[in-house]
Amino acid sequence: MNSIPQHVFGQSIDTAEIEQQFAKAKAWQQRIKLLVELAKQLPTLADEQKNDQSRIFACESKSWLIMELNQKNQWQILIDSEAKLVRGLGCILLAAFNQKSSQQIIQFDLANYMQTLGLQKQLSPSRASGLTAIAKVIIERAHSEIKAQN
Repeated sequence: MNSIPQHVFGQSIDTAEIEQQFAKAKAWQQRIKLLVELAKQLPTLADEQKNDQSRIFACESKSWLIMELNQKNQWQILIDSEAKLVRGLGCILLAAFNQKSSQQIIQFDLANYMQTLGLQKQLSPSRASGLTAIAKVIIERAHSEIKAQN
């Protein structure tokens, strides 16, 4: 069953596109504006999908993550949050992980990607922690799927 709305992240907006956009946004205020603009392109979860099973409790603001494997064994992922900035940060993760296989997710160099974007030193500790928590859940589910296949 496909209950995740389609979106552009991981497809027409991939990591190369995100890196290119962030390279143009030199100042932190420009990057915040970019994150908010990205968030506007992300569909929201239906109210029934916003539950304790999909909630990421490590985030300061209410945030949710849903993941489903499609017929091509690629993850369809959607991140939602009450905070626009968190939604924008979620878009950065979606560009890297949405429509990817478990193996691709595990092999992705998230630390290098985040360093390239220049966000690590500008995020508040709580935002960085929330972003890390979301990425950790995605990567753990990819690991679990690979274990289940073996």
